[in-house]
Amino acid sequence: MTADPSILRRSEFFRALADGELAALQACVVVRELAAGTVVFQDGDPGAAMLIVAEGSLSAHVRRKGGGEQEINRMGPGEAVGEMSFIDPAPRSATVRAITRAVVYELSEDGMRALRRQAPAAAGAVVGAVIQDVTRRLRRIDQMIERELREREGVSADAR
Repeated sequence: MTADPSILRRSEFFRALADGELAALQACVVVRELAAGTVVFQDGDPGAAMLIVAEGSLSAHVRRKGGGEQEINRMGPGEAVGEMSFIDPAPRSATVRAITRAVVYELSEDGMRALRRQAPAAAGAVVGAVIQDVTRRLRRIDQMIERELREREGVSADAR
């Protein structure tokens, strides 16, 4: 089974690719079918691939301090998971499971090396899109921290 280019095109990571670059990417991804409940990544696993959801849905969970897990994100068709692996080889920060039967397109380190050889501009565009995504997340986290600090300052100022 080969990756559907229309699904790849839905992902923000691949929208800017020219048709030839998208075809090169399509040749570098592996299509994986997942049964509902399948653990895709485990918290602490080495990061070695990113996935684009083609069908179904995935859920990311983190461990709670007191035990158990908390869902932090759900991903559906066109969305990516594990993309930070391309810029930071740190262990996975969450466990990801298939909520439903799912089909994902996996771009592994080997696939990325092949893409760099076959279509360097496409590989550069993918890495650039990942960096933009991570930057957006950092800004959002920074805003959340600032808002929390302002709220705490407001509480302590009122308590005086």
